[in-house]
Amino acid sequence: MTAMLNNLYVSARSLVRTPLSLLLNWVDPPVIVLIYHRVTTLPSDPEMLAVTPENFRQQMRYLKDTVSLVRFEDDWTKAEKPAVCITFDDGYADNALEALPILEEVGVPATFFIST
Repeated sequence: MTAMLNNLYVSARSLVRTPLSLLLNWVDPPVIVLIYHRVTTLPSDPEMLAVTPENFRQQMRYLKDTVSLVRFEDDWTKAEKPAVCITFDDGYADNALEALPILEEVGVPATFFIST
């Protein structure tokens, strides 16, 4: 009985949440922040922090062609439609050696957070 009530609750919540989310996204468009760590080809990546340069290039081209891209320092309240912000954490050398040339090639803004 509890599982049935839980399923009913989840279904009812999704019926209300979806239209509400659409309305809120229309009134106040969201900005999605994509956080990257590494852009490189590793023989092993147990922490799953890396994306290959070619995969990253494809992702950036897709984003450039399909969504609004904003800078981290932009005033996001002025966004007229949903947007994406690209960031990098940790300051790995491959951010500058691999990711930056791709970002410049494709024309995608990004913010790098460098740890000291």
